[in-house]
Amino acid sequence: MAKRRETMEISASQQANESTGYTVFPEAPVHFPIPASLAPFPPYLQAAIIKAVGICKPRPATDIWYQDRGTGSVYVIRHGIQWQFNKTASFIWMKLGNGVTVKEIVEQLCREYTEDNAEDIEFQTVEFVLHALSYGVLDIAEDEEVPPPGERAES
Repeated sequence: MAKRRETMEISASQQANESTGYTVFPEAPVHFPIPASLAPFPPYLQAAIIKAVGICKPRPATDIWYQDRGTGSVYVIRHGIQWQFNKTASFIWMKLGNGVTVKEIVEQLCREYTEDNAEDIEFQTVEFVLHALSYGVLDIAEDEEVPPPGERAES
């Protein structure tokens, strides 16, 4: 697979928001190691990982979150850190739960970002899910039904 474009604003650079003291997600705080991405894997392993993650049903690992009505950004508090999601990560977050798979979220993103390459969207969405899982912001639902974030009590 070719090097991925930053079309959906999902990245994993090290950066902290020093003005508020909060961490900006998906950028990792400087004192946390950045989780491994798919990029170093050969294309056949990337495809296998993407396929395996595609059938997973991610869900929020916390009920402590809110969506800013003005910007649409989602803010999640987990492990004492407030994560601020960018536009695309917020879109993904709001689609989580109720048995929705990563592949179904990718299909919805493809409809939203019609000018982008579906392969890029899938790659970046899987990377977001893997990063969020590694920081404990998401977990994987078993077979139980999980209410989507939009139906949870917002604070």
